[in-house]
Amino acid sequence: MRKDDIDLLCCKQCHGNLYIFISDHNDANKNHIVNGALRCKNCKRIYPILNHVLIFLDDEEIRQIFTEDQKQNLFNIIGKYNFLEAGHIESEQLRVGHNWNFQFTDAFPVSISDMNLLNGFWGENAFYNFSGITKDVVRNKIVGVFCGGSGREAYHLLNAGARKAVVVDIGGHINNLPFLFKDKLDNVLLLWGDIKTVPLKNECLDIVICDHALQHVENHRIAFSKMVQTIKPQEEISICVYSHENNLLMTHAIEPLKFLFKIIPVKILRYFAIIPAFMLFMYFHINHSLFKLGLIECTRLPFFKVLNLWSYGGFQKFWEACFDLLHAPISYHFKKFECENLAQKNNLKIVKIDMVNDTMWCLVAQKGVRVPCESNV
Repeated sequence: MRKDDIDLLCCKQCHGNLYIFISDHNDANKNHIVNGALRCKNCKRIYPILNHVLIFLDDEEIRQIFTEDQKQNLFNIIGKYNFLEAGHIESEQLRVGHNWNFQFTDAFPVSISDMNLLNGFWGENAFYNFSGITKDVVRNKIVGVFCGGSGREAYHLLNAGARKAVVVDIGGHINNLPFLFKDKLDNVLLLWGDIKTVPLKNECLDIVICDHALQHVENHRIAFSKMVQTIKPQEEISICVYSHENNLLMTHAIEPLKFLFKIIPVKILRYFAIIPAFMLFMYFHINHSLFKLGLIECTRLPFFKVLNLWSYGGFQKFWEACFDLLHAPISYHFKKFECENLAQKNNLKIVKIDMVNDTMWCLVAQKGVRVPCESNV
């Protein structure tokens, strides 16, 4: 983090101002803190910085999810923690972070080449389609990316000229981002913690984006309100969430089976996901071949739009996407009126609410104006 990033932050516990307590700089950039700690002026709570990432986890969360190397590095920096043997992760939200860390660090890491594939799932076109915003909106803005540990959103925002991307995630895969953004570390602020309690000051961000993630938050209403608090007046929030509409397979088949999937270790579930991935891969390509022969109109087939998006990444993307859908410990499907209610209860004006790829609701809303709900589908 940069030294002046501290102006965006407050204490998680008492919301007091923070100051730089320990600082280890990059020799090439004295304004950038690589390792160190912040401390609250009021309650004296300490927040470590480890390899560019500012840690807002509770002590017990650190004990449970840090690797032994991370614990040792943390002890070397601040000498504070007497770590106990980590037990099983009990919090559902921590388990969400644990599973996505496995997905994006071990099983299916996201690369720069993935994000440079223009029409692929991780590419620029899909990002702006899902988020419902345009490049010109983010230029020179401070953009908060909640649950953005994969790096996709921050990558495209910085390429569009965003002044800073503030990335928040509870999963350890956020530690991959310093390597992904090694040439743009001054333009990212990486916060490892729960988005419901992340200590950003009120009205410190120009835009907030939460893409493909709010449905995996234990209390999405609290999380949404927290995100709204961080936006400046007259600025916008964008969320893209699973839709209840058009998702009969997920809501009536996959989700009821989650009690079974939860007891299967994610390393095994990853390989189990090959089966539905192969079925969907063949379903798409057979129908696409018939379409080329003029025998069917495949654009009207169920899930065609989302499968077409996956097809740019080959079978690997089908496999990753099926694993993603199976392993999520928390997975909620929003009805349209629920998205509208989120905006209305937080005094937001709905700019637009659209169905994306027939499976996601994209909501863009503006802070500071309270009007009757408007929508276009």
